[in-house]
Amino acid sequence: FEELREKSQLIVITHQKRTMEIADSLYGVTMRGDGVSEVISQRIRESESAN
Repeated sequence: FEELREKSQLIVITHQKRTMEIADSLYGVTMRGDGVSEVISQRIRESESAN
C-alpha cells in the first residue's frame, strides 16, 4: 500500500470513518448560511520528506 501511495493520487468520496482515518488529507464542501458552497481541507499526515 505504501508503494502505491507514493506513486498515485486517489480521490475517494466517503462518509466512512475508517476510510477517512487512513487518508493523508481530507477535503469537504459545506454550504454557508448565505447559500454559497465553501471547500475546506485538513492535512492529516506530514510527508516523509518533512521529517
